[in-house]
Amino acid sequence: MYAQKQEKTAYEKKVTELTIKYFAICYYGNNKSLSMFEKAELQMYTNGEEARSFILGLGIINYSMHHTENEVKKLITQINRDFKSAEKLKTSVDFQREKETKLKKERLAKEKKHKETREVYLKTDKGRIYNNIATSFSRWNEKGEFEKEADYKHRLSSQSKETFNKICYEQLKKIIGELNYNLSNKFKRDLSTYNSEEEYFTINFKYNGIAWQNNFSIPISEAKQFKDKWNSLNVDVDYYNWSFVDNSMCPTLVTLLEYDQNDDFYDHEREQNKKPINKYIFPYTQKNSSEISINFDNLDIKNEYLKGYIFKFSEVKLIERAIRKEELLIDSLELETFNLKLDSIFQEYNNQLLKNPYNSDKMVMESFDKIGTDLKADYNQTLTEVRQIKFNQYKSSIQKTFYDLNTKIEKELKSTNPTEFCRIYFTINPDEKNKADKKYLECRCNYKSRTDFDIRFVESRIYSCNCRETKYREHAKLFLNKEEFDDFYDQGEVIFNKEIEARSIEKEKEMVIAFINENSSDIEKLDFKDVNNNPSDKFVSFYYKTINDYKSKSYYLVIVEILIENNNKMKKEWLKYGDLFANRVKFYEAYTEENYKQKLKELKKRK
Repeated sequence: MYAQKQEKTAYEKKVTELTIKYFAICYYGNNKSLSMFEKAELQMYTNGEEARSFILGLGIINYSMHHTENEVKKLITQINRDFKSAEKLKTSVDFQREKETKLKKERLAKEKKHKETREVYLKTDKGRIYNNIATSFSRWNEKGEFEKEADYKHRLSSQSKETFNKICYEQLKKIIGELNYNLSNKFKRDLSTYNSEEEYFTINFKYNGIAWQNNFSIPISEAKQFKDKWNSLNVDVDYYNWSFVDNSMCPTLVTLLEYDQNDDFYDHEREQNKKPINKYIFPYTQKNSSEISINFDNLDIKNEYLKGYIFKFSEVKLIERAIRKEELLIDSLELETFNLKLDSIFQEYNNQLLKNPYNSDKMVMESFDKIGTDLKADYNQTLTEVRQIKFNQYKSSIQKTFYDLNTKIEKELKSTNPTEFCRIYFTINPDEKNKADKKYLECRCNYKSRTDFDIRFVESRIYSCNCRETKYREHAKLFLNKEEFDDFYDQGEVIFNKEIEARSIEKEKEMVIAFINENSSDIEKLDFKDVNNNPSDKFVSFYYKTINDYKSKSYYLVIVEILIENNNKMKKEWLKYGDLFANRVKFYEAYTEENYKQKLKELKKRK
C-alpha cells in the first residue's frame, strides 16, 4: 500500500501561489504570464518550506542583478507582507504539520550528529578496539549453518567467557603492537633546562596526541652526564602498562633505557637479548586516565552468559596464562594433526604405487620428512603459518617422490620386459588395444614383432603404413578380388598367413598339374623305368627331375597319380602290379629307381 498524498491546506496553496508569483516576477518581470507547464514545474520544486525559500532566494538573486537596491528592498518587503498575511489562513492542520516538520528536522539533525560522532569515535583507539571486538565476537556468537541447536547452546555456555577474553586480549595486543611499532620515532620527549636549585629536570612527553610532564630528580653531580646521554636513550613501553585517556591509548609507565655505547658488535639475536645498563621510569602524571576495560553490555550483542561481564586489562596476565595453556594444548594437537595428515598422504601415495599394475616388484616409498618441534614463529608469520608452509613443502616432496617412482616403475618394466608392459597397458586400456589391433593390420610388415609395434603405438610413434596394399600387390593372384583379400587380411596375421600358404600351395599344385596336362602327349610315350639311375633320355630325365622337385609337397601324391595316368607304360604297369604297392608314390619310386624288376619279384614272393 502506498501512503496517501496529503491534501494541501488553503494556507499551503496560498504559499505555493505566492512563491510561483514572485519567482516569475524576479525572473521574467510583471508583464509575463507563466504557462501551465511552467507553473506545474515550479510546483514540483516548492514543496516544503526549505524548497520554497531556496526557489525565492534564487529569484531574488536574479532580480538584484537587474534592479536597484531600493527596488530589491521594496520587493522583499512586499513578499514578507504577503506571506505574513497568508498566515491568517492557518488552521490546526497547518500548525500540526509545522510541528511534525520541526520534530523531523530535529530527529534528522540528531541522527546526523550521532553518525558523525560515531564515525569520529570509530577512528579512535577505543572505538577501533570496541568495534573489532564486537565484529569478531559476533561472528563466533552466531549459530553455524551446520551446527545442531544443542551443540550451539553448549558452545555458548562452555566457551563464551574464554572466547570473549581471548578476542579482547588479541585485539588489544594488536592495537598495542601497532602503537609500539617504530616507537622511538613516534614518541616525543623534551628535556628542559636543569633546575640546579631544586635539582631536577622537567621532562615533556607527547605520544598518541597526549601530552604530560614529569619532574625527574637527579643530583647535580649526575645531571650533566644524564643530559649528554639524553638523546641516546631508547624508549620502551611494556605491553601491560597502558590505559585509556579519553578514547586514546596512553602508556601508564614510560621507560628510557641506556645501553653500553661501546658495544659496536652487531648481531640481531644479541641485539634483541642485550640488557640495558640503566633504566629510567616515568609514570603518566595526569588524573584523566582510566583502566582499559571492555564492558560486554556496551557491545549490543545477545549472550546471556556474558551479561554484566567486564574484561579488565589489569587481569590480562591471568587471562594470558589461561590462553597460553590452551595454546600449548592446541599447539601440540596442531603439530600432531599436521604430521598425521602427512602420514595419511604418504600412505595414500604408497597405496597408489601398490595399485600400479606395472609395479610387479611392489616398490614403495620408504619414509617422509615430519614437522619437528623446533620450528618457531617469526616477526610476520605465526607458528601455524610457518608449520603450514613446512607442511606444504613436505607434502610437495612426497608428491614428487611418488611421481618420480611411479614413472620409474613404468619405464623400467617397459625397458626390461616390453611384452609384459604392453600386455598390462592394453589390459588397462582395452579401447587402445582395439585401436592397436586395427593399426597393426596396416603396419605389421614394418615391424619385427608385435611387441615392437605395440611399444611404438603406446609411445604414439606410429606413422603412415601401407602393408595392406603391399601384401595385396604381392598376393593379388591368389584371390578373386580385393574384397576377398581384405576379408582374410582383417582376420589377423596368423589366419592370413595360413590362407596365403594354403592358396600358394594350391596355386602351385594347379601349375604342376597344368604343366603335366599340357605336356601329356610327350609324357605318355616316355619310359620312366629306372630313370633315376639311367637318365639316358633327356626328356625323361627333365620330367622326372621336375616332378621330383615337389616330393616334399603335400600334393606330391596327386602329381604322381596324374603322371602315372598320363604315361602309357607306367599306367599299364600300375594296373597290372599296383596292388603290390601301398600307393602310387611307392610304385612310382620303385619304378623309376634301379632294379625295378628285382623289387617286383620280391614283392610277388611276399604276397
